[in-house]
Formats: sequence, structure tokens, C-alpha cells
Amino acid sequence: MNSKEFMIETNGLVKSFGKLKAVDNVSISVNKGEIYGFLGLNGAGKTTTIRMLLGMIRPISGEIKLCGRKIVPGQNGPWEKVGYLVETPCSYPDLTVRENLLAVSRLRSLRIPSCINHIMKLLRLEDYEKTKTRNLSLGNNQRLGLAKALIHKPELLLLDEPSNGLDPAGIVEIREMLKDFAFNRNITVFISSHNLDEISRIATRIGIIHKGRLIQEIDTTDLERSLKKILVAGVRNTGNAAGFLIRKGFDVTGSGEQIFINSTKAIEKPEDINRL
Repeated sequence: MNSKEFMIETNGLVKSFGKLKAVDNVSISVNKGEIYGFLGLNGAGKTTTIRMLLGMIRPISGEIKLCGRKIVPGQNGPWEKVGYLVETPCSYPDLTVRENLLAVSRLRSLRIPSCINHIMKLLRLEDYEKTKTRNLSLGNNQRLGLAKALIHKPELLLLDEPSNGLDPAGIVEIREMLKDFAFNRNITVFISSHNLDEISRIATRIGIIHKGRLIQEIDTTDLERSLKKILVAGVRNTGNAAGFLIRKGFDVTGSGEQIFINSTKAIEKPEDINRL
């Protein structure tokens, strides 16, 4: 496949901080219109990779292309096509939600106020338009960060843990919105998370990063076949609980104050195990 067909392409990215190699030879290719989930534990190298993609920090070695253009820190890039949210969203604390969005829209030379009204409605920020951002909840601050990333209708979205601070209903809303962007509007989404369950619900392809190295890439359709599922239960007496469930026909092992039940029936209906 020609590199121009990739929205994100990295080749051998390396970044160290002192003796710590935060990103170690990471090569990724992301197709247009897909949702690429970048999965890893906290400290695995996800945010460092995203900051390099955006030209915020310079890799020690390796190359980066976004939207077919090479990214070099300090030089112009395809930023009119890119929206991003990295770590904690920043805003002007003494300005209202609308004023913050007005500042962003002016910097991007957008049509005002139509773009602001549209994005506030999309992110459900209309009730907070006159609220100073220092008074916003963590979840609504996250919504404002997403609004800034989306206000110019980018072709590529880079999102670092975008569901942080959102309640379960908000997480579902963001998930469905990102699916709509990718599948109906052909927007490419690169989303990092430490949550396998959440990333598997949204991503079409997942890259797993651990201690700075990309250890596996997998299509979400193949993910279920590669997962080993067990039910974990906390108990007072591991031996008695395990022995009791074994006599009931379950495959059980124990460790510490937990038992591990390898049974489809138990996984599908954990309430039955609780009842027993």
C-alpha cells in the first residue's frame, strides 16, 4: 500500500528520557477512516508517542508522516486537518466555555458563531456556555477539550485517554460519536487507552504497547479468539470456597484471597456464583 493512503505512518520511532527508553522502535500505519486503538498500561509510552506524532517533542530516531506529510518539530505540518486532545485538556480558566471556543475558532479562522453553536450542541455543552471553565467538572472539562479538537472538522483525530473523567453515559456518547465520525464521515481516529474493554468496543484495529515497544497489532474481530476469560471472586477462605465450587462442577483455582473460575457459565452469569 502506498504511504499516501495512510493517515498516520511511523517508522522506527525511538524516544528516551535519560536512561528510560519511553518509546522503542515503534512502527505504526493507520488507514484512512479506521479507528486505531493504542492500548497500554500507564507509563507504556502512549502519550509520548502521541506527542511525537504532533511534533510536540522530537524523536531520537525514526520518521513520522501525518496525512502524507512528514512531521518535523518546529516546522509547518498538516494541522488544519488534525484535531487532538493530549493528557489533561487546557483552557483559559477565567473565560467561559463559549469564550474559550471563540478563541479557538478565531485562531483557526472558522465561521463564527455557527461552528461554536454546532460543537456545543454535539458535546452537550450548551447548558455551560456561560460557565467559567475553572468551575467545570472534570467530565465537562474533558468535553470542552474534545470540542476544541473537533471544532474545525478535522480529517484525523488524535485522542489520549478521551474518556477520562466522563461518567458511564458520557463514555457511551463519546464512543458512539467517534464511531459515527469514522464510519459515516471517513474521519480517522487514533485513540489511546489503558482500558481493553472500552477500546475493544470502539476500535477496528488495536496496537498493544508495553514498556515502549509495540508488541502486537490485532484486528478487533480477531480479539475475542485471542482472549482468555476467567471470573475472579474475592473470598474470605480460598480453600473452602474453591472446594465448594469444584464440588458444584466448576474449574477453580485459588490464590491469596481470590479464586479464579474458568467456566463460560460462570463468566456469563457471575450472579449465580455469587448466589452459591
